Amino acid sequence: MTMHPDAMDRIIPDAPWEAARARYAELATDDRPGDPYDVPLDPQDEPRPMVWAIVAVLLIGLAFVASIH
Repeated sequence: MTMHPDAMDRIIPDAPWEAARARYAELATDDRPGDPYDVPLDPQDEPRPMVWAIVAVLLIGLAFVASIH
């Protein structure tokens, strides 16, 4: 069963991205308080890699390979 071509206009708007584009344009003109360059970058604030998760995955893989042989 197929839809009538005119019925698609009632379900999907002609340009659904226009509302999102207008909202992003509105957000781009908002004033944002503070200066993003005022705060110096501290590398300690950056998230650290999940070392223990990586080690665990490697150990599980090693155990799997060892169990095959």
